[in-house]
Amino acid sequence: MKLSSFIIAGLVSSSFAAELVIPISGIEPKQDGKLLVFLYKESNWMKLKEPTKTVEVTENLRSVSIKLASIPEGEYAIQVVHDRDLNGKLTMKWTPPGPTEGYGFTAGYKPSAIPKYAPAKFSLGGNSSMPIVLIYPK
Repeated sequence: MKLSSFIIAGLVSSSFAAELVIPISGIEPKQDGKLLVFLYKESNWMKLKEPTKTVEVTENLRSVSIKLASIPEGEYAIQVVHDRDLNGKLTMKWTPPGPTEGYGFTAGYKPSAIPKYAPAKFSLGGNSSMPIVLIYPK
């Protein structure tokens, strides 16, 4: 009896995993560095040392599409950073305040202050594609 319950639980939990494809566009071609893709849940939003998943892309920065397999269904948000100075995060300037590198979020979110989770969140309920367009400071 316990064995059959274990098998059914295993089948149920595996059916709740999805593939997430993240096409990234708007990448400035003459920029050095790498792309950092951070997948977050609300509980770890913007905690650089604790994202749900991190992917680094160092080659072929002109056309990038990330595939994340076996992601449990649920609510997430994604941040992408064009890390030109290779410091592992989005570099900010103080005056006027703002980023010095390209960045983007899911749901077309363009924050005007500290990024919030809710405007960038999406529900993953099966295989999905979440395109992100990078924004660069002027």
